[in-house]
Amino acid sequence: MEVLDQDDYPVPGLYAAGVDTGGTDADTYNFALTDHSFGFAINGGRIAGENAANYAINKN
Repeated sequence: MEVLDQDDYPVPGLYAAGVDTGGTDADTYNFALTDHSFGFAINGGRIAGENAANYAINKN
């Protein structure tokens, strides 16, 4: 869930979740399947939050 810069390198401490991750369902996304996207947004948020917390704890 790390955000990448224009050269595809991770930006330290910057994480994204849900539709902000971009391109995860580019070939198959269907607006009629909102539950799929909702599940990914919830799990993506959890994963991003865990990683952001670990980054903040280990940064200090």
